[in-house]
Amino acid sequence: MAATNGYQIELYISADYRGRRMKKQTGIWLAAALCGAFFQPAVAQDVQQGTSATDAAKSPDAVARAMGITIGNSLESTQGRAAGHYAVFEKTDTGWKVMSISSVPLPVADFASREVLFFSSDLSYVEPDFRVVLINNKRNRFKCWTGLVHSRESQGREDYNPCDSSLTSTVDAQLGAQALLTVATLGMNVLTGTSIREVAVDQAKVIALLQQTNVLGQLKEQKEAKERLAYQEAFAKARTATALNGFIQRYSNNDPDSLVPKASEKLAQASLNDYRMAFDAAQSSSALNAFIQRYQTKDPDNLVPKAIERRDLALVSERLRCPRI
Repeated sequence: MAATNGYQIELYISADYRGRRMKKQTGIWLAAALCGAFFQPAVAQDVQQGTSATDAAKSPDAVARAMGITIGNSLESTQGRAAGHYAVFEKTDTGWKVMSISSVPLPVADFASREVLFFSSDLSYVEPDFRVVLINNKRNRFKCWTGLVHSRESQGREDYNPCDSSLTSTVDAQLGAQALLTVATLGMNVLTGTSIREVAVDQAKVIALLQQTNVLGQLKEQKEAKERLAYQEAFAKARTATALNGFIQRYSNNDPDSLVPKASEKLAQASLNDYRMAFDAAQSSSALNAFIQRYQTKDPDNLVPKAIERRDLALVSERLRCPRI
């Protein structure tokens, strides 16, 4: 009995049925052999391509390290990722070109000619932003079914996925259901078949895309410009001694505009202002004690003795206000 729904063909042949049809086994075996011969070339080609891609990917690993990146090969969901960048690329007659770059995931409608890469915020990690999680991820390989017989593992092919991406290569292939015998209503044997292959992200292909588009250079320029602006704004906003000290510590080894010496000059005046403001603000005995302890060894305006007098007066006033029990 066979059931077809446009996506699946399942075959159930009972032992009794096989027993009554022993005479037809020779024909079935012949059909299976023919089916295997029919589908084998495509799979053999996949295996050959996968082997060459694997051989070619040995040196790209060193190239990736030299570029300061790690190329990932996973199906990590977008929700599980840290902040980063998403770049869409389009395949043209002359090669790849960058379509757009965003800090949020970008949908891809025509992934037959487009690819999406995710870059970590520090640009040290790169991987295709596959949107499918139903395809089997085993040993970082993705099982892909082609032909008339489909599996649940091959669901999601309508989304951007590793099976249809030009950034993956076949790493293993096998014949799946070489010969499926379907008994049709007219009693004719319909022979169908499918192939299964495992793919993985091809480092060489990803590196070629990165080098051709120089997208890493663009992202680095954006990152540097953003960091430069944050550095300049931090200096402009730093007015207190605490803020200026924080600026100096953070940018002492990365000071493109030589703002650290200027921050050091501002720090002396800011520290004096903080010291004077702290004295004016200290009214309670506890606040005055804190001022005395903090500035007793560094008291440019000789405010500590005055703070001691104010503290003693504050203690008397606080005792008079406190009811005795």
